[in-house]
Amino acid sequence: MKTAERRGQPSADEAPLVAIVDDDASVRLSASRLIRSLGYRAEAFGSAEEFLDSGQATETSCLILDVRMPGIDGLELQRRLADYGLSFSGVIDLVRRELAARHIRQRYVTVLEMSDLLGYSELSAFSRAFRRWFGMSPQKFRAKLFASNPAAN
Repeated sequence: MKTAERRGQPSADEAPLVAIVDDDASVRLSASRLIRSLGYRAEAFGSAEEFLDSGQATETSCLILDVRMPGIDGLELQRRLADYGLSFSGVIDLVRRELAARHIRQRYVTVLEMSDLLGYSELSAFSRAFRRWFGMSPQKFRAKLFASNPAAN
């Protein structure tokens, strides 16, 4: 079994693609390593033009951009992608889901604190999102988790 699968993360083939667009090679290398260590696929591009020419824009789940680059800068790249109908606002939902999955396993973090940590202004909005992600309320999820694994912290 692969390490990512043991941690409950998707396999390398199923993992979301994170594209890094930066003209600094050291930033591309370090960001790619970090992203891969978290179980995601990472592709690095030295310019916005290289990213656009790659054909991977529609496959990308998360886009990390350098705002200041020669040629097409990060903001212009975002505008062009929006013109093509591509948006990366779903990334916030993905990150919130992953953080919720981590926090729910920590007994000392209340559901209200979790809601605040994830940027929800209302507990009810967080609870609805949690139900959408995991099929049950945070309270029910936590109760089932700790009933089946009393040693979980």
